[in-house]
Amino acid sequence: FTVGRGMFGGGITDWSDALIDEVRISDTALPLNQFLFVAVPEPATGAMLAAALGAVGLRRRRVGG
Repeated sequence: FTVGRGMFGGGITDWSDALIDEVRISDTALPLNQFLFVAVPEPATGAMLAAALGAVGLRRRRVGG
């Protein structure tokens, strides 16, 4: 049993050049809320752009007076 690699056509493939920590094995498919760490979605690109433009506008308003 190996974690981090696969077999294809009788040969070892899919090498993982990483450190693997806290492997958990379950006999059923787990819903997302049962994982140790649930991924937090990043803000949408448009929202980040609007926030950046707003910050630039505030800065110009303060400096340019």
